[in-house]
Amino acid sequence: MPKPTPANLAAFALLALHASSLLTIPPLAVNVVVTATAIVYLGCRKGLKLLPGAKAKAAKGKSAAPQETVTLSATEAWQFPLYGSLALCGMYGLIKLLGKKVLNYILLAYFLGIGLVAVEQLLEAEASRFFKKAARSRKRRGRVVTLPRVIASIAEQATVDLRVNTLQQVCWGVTIILMVAYACTKHWLLNNLIAVSLCIGGIESISIGSTKTAALLLALLFVYDITWVFGTDVMVTVAKGIDGPVKLLFRRSFDDAEKNFSMLGLGDVVVPGLFLALLLRFDVAQKRRGRPFFRFTLLAYSLGLAVTLYVMFRFDAAQPALLYLVPSCLGAAAFVGLCRGEFSQFVSYSEEEDATASVASPRKPRARSPKRAASPKRAKSPKRAASPRRSTRIASQ
Repeated sequence: MPKPTPANLAAFALLALHASSLLTIPPLAVNVVVTATAIVYLGCRKGLKLLPGAKAKAAKGKSAAPQETVTLSATEAWQFPLYGSLALCGMYGLIKLLGKKVLNYILLAYFLGIGLVAVEQLLEAEASRFFKKAARSRKRRGRVVTLPRVIASIAEQATVDLRVNTLQQVCWGVTIILMVAYACTKHWLLNNLIAVSLCIGGIESISIGSTKTAALLLALLFVYDITWVFGTDVMVTVAKGIDGPVKLLFRRSFDDAEKNFSMLGLGDVVVPGLFLALLLRFDVAQKRRGRPFFRFTLLAYSLGLAVTLYVMFRFDAAQPALLYLVPSCLGAAAFVGLCRGEFSQFVSYSEEEDATASVASPRKPRARSPKRAASPKRAKSPKRAASPRRSTRIASQ
């Protein structure tokens, strides 16, 4: 029986809201804010494995296939809105040229592929907490498959390990059944299951790299979101046109028609979540009690989301959530840093491998003491050789 930790409470709230939506209609504002906050919290807690100490323990561990992690650089932060805009315009053009149905058939295979991996990883991680002995089992079935040269060059690996233990077999089987059910029904609960898995998997496996890179990325996406929502109808058209797990769906009535659901884009969860995960690792690296940067900014994220919903209902128009979330998250973190006198440490924090000065490891490694080097006294003494004076005395005798 798991202990009532904050992570378990967040998972319980997430499950309770979705289960209660089958019987009743929860208040939309409460449903959206609690669901998004719970997803961000769970992803941030899992993202603690990106700490240098956690990476070292994982490398020494017995896990056969550790999850890959990605660290964003400043250059990639500049490219992110550009690639996002190209993808958005491409899908908008396909909707206008081919229609929604054709595009959704094309995207269905893609979402089933990434959803299969994301949901299985989430199920396996949660099942491992209850069945620890089965998770540590080394009895595996399957084989290691060698990839063709073309695929190996793209994937940057020559082989794929398909050996799985009993627990993994069960998780893969359940996940395949869920993906088939989603492909046949497109039920909103299965949509949210895939969306939640993608959000948590993204937050736990991606590091923004540093506070400066995070601020740059949030600022660029702030402009990106405002431009595509207020400047054109591209964002709204694509969000409503794509029938896939790129958004969280919230029921407003028992009629499952599309118009009876409110939606929240995954970017409004993942992007602030990456910044909050960075703050949590910053607090843990500095061994702060209470995790002030993370908790205060998480509260600001929830309030910013509530303001987004208020403005949306007040003016009855779609709102770019990052318009309210980016200032609230960045402002809250900066406010905590100024109040605690740690603003410079907050700004200079970095998780990049080539960073010369990281707040996570402020102590410089001690150089080896020169005393340990072989001293001339321990070397073979030249006194043992016959000196000229001694040789002359022997000769005289």
